[in-house]
Amino acid sequence: YIRSSGKIVSLNTIESLKKCDKNKFLNETCLPTLLACCGVLDVGDDDDNIEIDPNVSLVSSTCLTYCDLKSNMTVYWFAFPALAPRTGCGIAYSTVNHNPQRKLINDWNPRECKLLAKSIHKFRVLRECHGTNKGNCWCPPFFILVPSATDGEVKKSMKCLPFSEATYNSLSRLEKENMIFGFVDPNPTPENDDEATTTALGWTLRNLVAYLSLRLKLGGKDVTFLSYRPPFLRRIDGSETATVNEISDNFTNDF
Repeated sequence: YIRSSGKIVSLNTIESLKKCDKNKFLNETCLPTLLACCGVLDVGDDDDNIEIDPNVSLVSSTCLTYCDLKSNMTVYWFAFPALAPRTGCGIAYSTVNHNPQRKLINDWNPRECKLLAKSIHKFRVLRECHGTNKGNCWCPPFFILVPSATDGEVKKSMKCLPFSEATYNSLSRLEKENMIFGFVDPNPTPENDDEATTTALGWTLRNLVAYLSLRLKLGGKDVTFLSYRPPFLRRIDGSETATVNEISDNFTNDF
């Protein structure tokens, strides 16, 4: 679903791979980048206005490997590093709603779901056509949804924006109150999913929450998240434009 960049460290012996302190390895190789992205660790750059891209740093990966050339065998240990809350701290569902985790198709009407699907697809096309990685088809792991003013209880339009501190700071007070933080969730939705039962959310949410708490200073506040779980992501190439007229009805069940 998403692109993850990282490092591969090759060890000389299988014993060194087995004896390696994995937590220490993660803390030394991955923790500084995560903390710098969240604004906790100074990156040492003279320009304090430079923001580390959270769409890259928050979804990094790493791999320890041992390659036995004689037997043509490779043993590896793979990880997606995720920040853990300090002792005594944690992430909790809001007590405002009796059922804080809900399926979108049960919470929004079909028209609103189509607006959402259309806005996300348009966002992906714009990122592909105007980004610095043209030709590399990938879906940004995070995004910001800003519903327009509602007509009663119905959302009339919706914007899907790049996820960054600059984007968040550019929003008005009203937009911040209605905004939704979206993330591509690698976890599948159970077929017998019960609306009354909470389901496990993907590891990408952990780093997103850390970023919102530390960088955007939203710790202790109620925030709405959208777990985006499409069954597949259609490839986008340079021939597409930002105007999207046809969205499959299947997209209304993908959230």
